[in-house]
Amino acid sequence: MEAFKQHVISPEIYSCGSSLMLENGYPALFQPKENRVALFPNLLFNPQSKTHLPGLSAIQNNVRNSIKRVINEGGICVKSYHEDGFAKSIWPVPSNELQQTINHEAAKHNLPSIVHANSINAYKAIINSGVNIIAHGMWNWDEFKGQSGVPQEIKTTLENAVNNKVAIMPTFRVVGSNMDLFDSTFLNDKALTHVLPKLHIA
Repeated sequence: MEAFKQHVISPEIYSCGSSLMLENGYPALFQPKENRVALFPNLLFNPQSKTHLPGLSAIQNNVRNSIKRVINEGGICVKSYHEDGFAKSIWPVPSNELQQTINHEAAKHNLPSIVHANSINAYKAIINSGVNIIAHGMWNWDEFKGQSGVPQEIKTTLENAVNNKVAIMPTFRVVGSNMDLFDSTFLNDKALTHVLPKLHIA
């Protein structure tokens, strides 16, 4: 990140520091167990797990210590995850109590709490927890998948987000932007000149 900031032409960049994630949850679970502690300094001890990563403990790997690290890294927010699976529920997520602890501890340091969530059931689980921002739109409708229009329960869930003053970062082009990395003609798109300086595109 420091190297990125040294470029003469670059977007401003802000960070939540090392994000908080369960030792066996998303996205840590994509890495081998033996590598997780080294890769993710803010792994949280999961009391609901039957087995734990070597070197992880409830005393050391907790919310308070993790948020101290975020602050020391210059983070301006605290990010955590509520992702139980892309197609069906297969991964552990923070309990209501743990998520509330994260949000409360972040608030004590005047840091907004941002939670990765992209399904209606994830939204419903965290909206009343004290979270400030949900990262990602609700692109997974779970049991309402394939219904025409916007089902009333989804409308109600979004209204609850508004009523609880929870902001939403839609991130419309997450997957599309990943695909653009492999498109050799992407930088030829004339529309880019309306949003980026020509020198930056060059």
